[in-house]
Amino acid sequence: MASRKKFVWVASLVLALGFAINYVDRGNISVAAPVIGKDFGYNPVQLGELFSAFFVAYAFMQIPAGFLAERLNLKWLYAVAFIVWSAATGATALAGSFLVLLLLRVFLSVGESISLPASSKILASEFREEERGIANGLLDSGTKFGPAIGTLLGGIILAKYGWRFLFLLTGGVALLWLVPWFAVSSSFGPPKPEKLDPKVVVDEVDAPELTLKQILLSRRAWATFAGNACGGYIWYLMLSWLPSYLVMSLHFNLTKMGVYGSLIFVATGLTDIAAGWASDRMIRSGWSASKVRIRMAAAGLIMSTLFVPAGFASTPGRAYFYLIIACALFGLYSANIWAITQSIAGPRNAGRWSGVQNFIGNLGGAASPVVTGWVIQLTGSFRGTFVITAVVVVVGAAIYLFLIRTLDPVIPVPQEAYGRKQVSI
Repeated sequence: MASRKKFVWVASLVLALGFAINYVDRGNISVAAPVIGKDFGYNPVQLGELFSAFFVAYAFMQIPAGFLAERLNLKWLYAVAFIVWSAATGATALAGSFLVLLLLRVFLSVGESISLPASSKILASEFREEERGIANGLLDSGTKFGPAIGTLLGGIILAKYGWRFLFLLTGGVALLWLVPWFAVSSSFGPPKPEKLDPKVVVDEVDAPELTLKQILLSRRAWATFAGNACGGYIWYLMLSWLPSYLVMSLHFNLTKMGVYGSLIFVATGLTDIAAGWASDRMIRSGWSASKVRIRMAAAGLIMSTLFVPAGFASTPGRAYFYLIIACALFGLYSANIWAITQSIAGPRNAGRWSGVQNFIGNLGGAASPVVTGWVIQLTGSFRGTFVITAVVVVVGAAIYLFLIRTLDPVIPVPQEAYGRKQVSI
């Protein structure tokens, strides 16, 4: 049992560290945006397009990345992808035009596209239902601690050394992650029965292998896709525009932006871990996994509507208070969304399903920076975009509560029952 717990924690932490580096690299452009915008004379619309270039390319890479995660050795697939995105990050230091910056963001997305489908496949195959909450919480906390580290150090580095050194440093140092990755990935394989705790009994029905067509015929699959798109809208608003909001609206200097911006992501990451741990504990205590994970995800989306009072607060201090609470409570959602998908899809389908889901989710993410840029350009304020975001996340909460409803796996309905192949919802 002790060795099983050690495996869960070590594997989760290595995957989380990979995601932290992933988000440092993709978030560098947002941290550096106030300086890059001044250097090249970019307006908010152009910055929004630059942010979205990554998300659009990343989204379209998700389906092929999901297929690769199902078919290739994950140890080497992830390693090669990691090298590609680290090289793209470092090369950004040499960019001299909008086009070069945009193309390097696309190359970055190609490398980073493997991380989510591969990690979801690993968690669905290597972890049990009552282990996936903390595993997903830790993994998703990496997506929050990464921007926290990037925002904090990025603000300091920007102030002292400039944006080019920021990209060069993060692209090079990140390669050290390959050492723990090769160490932990060599132990991947089905858990041995004697390593499982016989006192923990969780009903878990494995889903059969589904074709892409069967996944796309499932209404619950589309519900997970749409719910993820709504969550992606607010997450990519945080990731792309949060540093600029702190500078443009709350009038923080670069160093202060780095410190206070990083605290927001730290708070979200800590909630991720706490929510993952709590959900697993509740399931072990006899709570329904469906009710725990779905209701917690919906609650996180609803609570993140506190973005609205942040936009209308009378002082920077009050605005920051609402902002950090909204982002922290968003962690209730982000800790559970992929555990929901992994349970419904099952180990045989988690890579493909996650790839399609992340494709749809990132379309929502890609829309967010552009819409935000246009609203700021038209109104000179973040208020309108915060209201739009609140509407989107409430829709997302309704999707989880009323359309997904259960974590029972999708099972194909026998062809002879209806005269053609269908998939249960």
